[in-house]
Amino acid sequence: MTQPESHQFGGVLREFAADWTPIFADLDREYAHLTEVTSCTQIDGGVALEVHATDGGTVRGAVTFITPQIFRLRLWLDEEPPRDSPMLVEGAHRKQSCRVSDESDRLELDSDALALSMNKGEWSLTVRPNDRRPIFEQRWDDRQIRGAVTPRRPDGNVQFHEVFSLDPDDHLYGLGEHFGPFDRKGQRIVSWSRDPVGAITSTACYINIPLLISSRGFGLFFHHHSKLTYELGNPALQTAAIRVGDPYLDYFFIYGPSPKEIISRYTDLTGRATVPPHWSFGVWWSRCMYRNREQVEGIVERLRELDIPGDVVHLDPLWLRGRKDKRLDGCHFEWDEEAFPDPQGFVDWLGER
Repeated sequence: MTQPESHQFGGVLREFAADWTPIFADLDREYAHLTEVTSCTQIDGGVALEVHATDGGTVRGAVTFITPQIFRLRLWLDEEPPRDSPMLVEGAHRKQSCRVSDESDRLELDSDALALSMNKGEWSLTVRPNDRRPIFEQRWDDRQIRGAVTPRRPDGNVQFHEVFSLDPDDHLYGLGEHFGPFDRKGQRIVSWSRDPVGAITSTACYINIPLLISSRGFGLFFHHHSKLTYELGNPALQTAAIRVGDPYLDYFFIYGPSPKEIISRYTDLTGRATVPPHWSFGVWWSRCMYRNREQVEGIVERLRELDIPGDVVHLDPLWLRGRKDKRLDGCHFEWDEEAFPDPQGFVDWLGER
């Protein structure tokens, strides 16, 4: 039987082959950095901007406070990106008043909880909680740490990058399901949800979450559903770089400072999950794979006989009709009544135990 390409040796990794090149080492791209802020207009909750780039183009954007602890940064070239998506709930569209100070060389926004400082002559951002040292910094004097980069391919394809500096004692967390160290610093991660086909040792995974949390007390929530590439002190040790697969950049900066506060404020933007049903917190039993109803009933009876806890039996995937004759395939939701006869009676039998 011929398997789909993704199920063959190395198939999943081949899908990420174009992503292995370091963000700033793609020889097919021309990179442009933001330089001078040429226009600044005060708007509700923040400022609208026009910024000159090193390729001669103009990048437009806006920085707006959502709450005293959250601001949103959006940058684009031609077409303004969508403000809304299914990723966001109503709370993401609030506006928080802030003080704006527009000096000759510097622009500052202050919400009382956070102060955002922008170098107008050579683009760079610094964020600090009031009366504290900066927790987010970009530096123009280091080419590896320049933020808001727009690379362009010969075919016109444009993406955006965001970059910020790392200290030796920084730690980074989040991004959802990945199969490496809990601390993401030192890792290079490509976030793109897909079936890993059993290969839970690669960058392919089911659950990607575009929220990066820093031990400095802030989180970055990227409002993108495109492929995201994170280089978190790898290959440049002093740099965290994020590439978004869109011709614009849109993220929320969330101040905590604790991870609990960051996640709570993140869910203010995305919505909170409902509490799962009571039974789902119990003990789950699974294997690769339950072959038929008789086998399941025998195991359940033995668990009860030995007084071993068991609340859920996970049948996947041989309850699917025809599944036993295939190594890997999708789900058609057709019950195999030969291997698992009388599904309603089977479920009732399990429920009684």
